Amino acid sequence: MDSFGELTDDLLIKILSFAPTTKVAVATSVLSKRWLSLWTMVPRLSLEDQWIDTVDINEIDFIVLPSHAVSGTLLLHKSPVIESFHLTKASGCIDDSEIYLWVRVAVDRFVRDLKISFTDAIGL
Repeated sequence: MDSFGELTDDLLIKILSFAPTTKVAVATSVLSKRWLSLWTMVPRLSLEDQWIDTVDINEIDFIVLPSHAVSGTLLLHKSPVIESFHLTKASGCIDDSEIYLWVRVAVDRFVRDLKISFTDAIGL
């Protein structure tokens, strides 16, 4: 048995809470069946659209996290308390009802640190 197998779920969730983004924490679910849903208990959520460098040095791409992915992440999330919820989205086609849902879920889970920011991805 490996050393991670001996750790409690609470300790593994604490370790996952130090992941820089929720995407990284979710990626750990491929490690084993035991890790499959651990990310859903991490009390810190950080979701963002991202700038990435492509192979061509003169080109930068923007990866947009779909609004339904944000909603789905929040609906799958099971932690009774959200310590922090940080969301960075490209401005554009986001319904007010989606933003309301995201804030409502966070508030219902006693969010302590809420930051939603919008960036301009136009004019790359």
